[in-house]
Amino acid sequence: MDSQTDEEIEESFASVRERLAAITHTRTGKVMRFLVDGGAGAVPVVGPVLAPVVSLLDTFIVEELIGKPGPISFLGRSYPSIFIDGSDATR
Repeated sequence: MDSQTDEEIEESFASVRERLAAITHTRTGKVMRFLVDGGAGAVPVVGPVLAPVVSLLDTFIVEELIGKPGPISFLGRSYPSIFIDGSDATR
């Protein structure tokens, strides 16, 4: 990490964030989030308190920290070949 510039680190983090956003905003991702939130409410004794806390954390992490998928996610799924450089074009 010491050899990378701030811009390179930000670019790496943005790439990871973009992938997480693409995963968490799919139908399967939303179902998994719903099941985890609902499962927290089923915990005996602490469930009624735990469920809203888990839901708030889920919303904060997914919506605020990760965010929504951007154009890179769409383009990566629709046109994956534009992200392959010339040396990888034979794949």
